[in-house]
Amino acid sequence: MRGIYDFIVTPKNGDKYDNDRGSGFVLNTSIENHKFVQRVAVVQSTPSGYSGNIKKGDEVVVHHNIFRRGYDMQGRMKESSFHLKGQHYLVPPDLLYMHRNTPDDKWVANDGFVFVFPEANTDDTKNRSRNPNTGIVAYSSLPEVEAGDRVWFEDWCEHEFSIEGEVMYKIKTQNLVWHQKTGNQS
Repeated sequence: MRGIYDFIVTPKNGDKYDNDRGSGFVLNTSIENHKFVQRVAVVQSTPSGYSGNIKKGDEVVVHHNIFRRGYDMQGRMKESSFHLKGQHYLVPPDLLYMHRNTPDDKWVANDGFVFVFPEANTDDTKNRSRNPNTGIVAYSSLPEVEAGDRVWFEDWCEHEFSIEGEVMYKIKTQNLVWHQKTGNQS
C-alpha cells in the first residue's frame, strides 16, 4: 500500500497519545489537549515517485493533528481526517518536520524547518520563565544556521513539541528574523 502524494505512517509504539512519560502516572485523560498527542511516527511507505531521504522504517516527527481524535456533532468519538485504516495514517509531506533512520541516529530537520530550545529567562525582574521570540538551535534545515546558534523569530510562529523529553519549538525557517553564531562570531 502506497500513497500517491502522502506518506503512510503508524504511531510510534502504537500509541496515539503520549500521556505517560514513563512513570506510570497518566498526565492527561482528555483527547482534546493537543500537547499530549503522539508526534513521533514510523514510516510504513513513502509516496509514489518520492526520492528524498526518508524511507520505510524511519521515525518522523509529525503535526499533532495526524493522530488526534475528536468528536462529531452527535458527540461520538471519531478518528482524525488523516486516518486511513487500523493504525495507518496519511501524512502530507509538509506536515513531516524531522526524520531519523534509527532511534540511535540524530534527528534531521526537513526542509523549511528549524527546532530550537526555548531560551530561559535570566532577568529576575520579568515574570516569565522563558524569553519570548528567542532560542538555541537544536536541529536546522538551513546550512548557515547550525545547532547551538542563537535565533530570534517572529511573534506567534513557534509550536511547542516534546522530543525525547526535551521541550523544543518548531519554527518555519521563513519566520526566523536573525541568528547569531556560537562562539565569538556574530
